Amino acid sequence: MIATHGRSFWILDDVTPLREVQPAAAASSVYLYKPAIGYRLYYPDQVDTRPPSGQNPPPGILIDYYLAADAPKGPLTLDIVDSNGNAVRHLTSVKPQQAEQPPEWPDEVHPATTLPTAPGMNRFVWNLRYDDPVQIPDAFYAGLPPRGPVVLPGNYTLELKYNGETHKAPLTIRADPRVKQSLAGLQQKFALSMEVYHDQDALHRAVNDIRDFKSHAPGSEARSLVRQASEIEGILMQVNIKGSEANLNYPGMLNEQIYSFAGLLDDADTAPNAQEVETYSTLHNKLAAQLSRWETLKKTKIASFCARMHAAGQGGSSVSACQ
Repeated sequence: MIATHGRSFWILDDVTPLREVQPAAAASSVYLYKPAIGYRLYYPDQVDTRPPSGQNPPPGILIDYYLAADAPKGPLTLDIVDSNGNAVRHLTSVKPQQAEQPPEWPDEVHPATTLPTAPGMNRFVWNLRYDDPVQIPDAFYAGLPPRGPVVLPGNYTLELKYNGETHKAPLTIRADPRVKQSLAGLQQKFALSMEVYHDQDALHRAVNDIRDFKSHAPGSEARSLVRQASEIEGILMQVNIKGSEANLNYPGMLNEQIYSFAGLLDDADTAPNAQEVETYSTLHNKLAAQLSRWETLKKTKIASFCARMHAAGQGGSSVSACQ
């Protein structure tokens, strides 16, 4: 911190890179700094930044790296893995080509998803969450789109790849020191959040699969199959929502219900209560029934339909349900 006799002061939020000696940086096109110890915190999804207001610290783990000015241009990737070598988050400098829900709330905080690649020092703020589940294009939600759970406290590894080089750095994440609950309860809540996360991913993949089949299934012969697939789709998600507040006009289906439930689990570092466990069981069983219906439809009637398409030379290889 630097001050000028009480009139003003400046705070450098993270001096960790300044303390690190990097003799290999001069001979490399990229250098990854060891991040400071991080803490498992819940960051708000909405922050009022309108004056008069100060600027909050970045919401997450600060990951700093250096890129040489004369380095060949190319994609930069960052993988975060846990102590067992399991993938947690994969990030890249290539901006994803996917539609985003139009911002409707001025104070909503959208976490960064693309790595910067400017010559010199770069910083990425990781929000401590797993990769997002597969998304449904053009789906609307009351807040941010579905996302991965917050990681557990523990040891992780950063793997930065650029220009044929791989650089690694350890990362330690500790529990919120203000929380006095046992780690066992948090582990139970995390396990439940991961189950919900996998359910969301499976639901979204099924909806995308159904929509792909519906958009490619030709002719009147497929009309009955499209109708059956649409019935399953309508149970999996509310197909009439065209805006973030349209849930006031239409009932939430499984996708909206599971989305809301996932958000409720980000409440505290405690074990899930009996109501949360029961709610998950109910939603999971309903989802499993619809996923089973879709798989059965694909393996029977749609498989027969696809076989006839291939035999007639009408293609079908571009339809995911026919593969």
